[in-house]
Amino acid sequence: MCRTGYQIYENLKFKNKPKPEKQALVKFAAGLFFLSFDLDF
Repeated sequence: MCRTGYQIYENLKFKNKPKPEKQALVKFAAGLFFLSFDLDF
């Protein structure tokens, strides 16, 4: 997982403060997104 992308994600998480079940889904999607992003570069 790229560190800068994860930091951006963490910042968004603190700003939005979604519901716990939504947060888990967003974290999973963000993990997949950043993983695929890292594989491209």
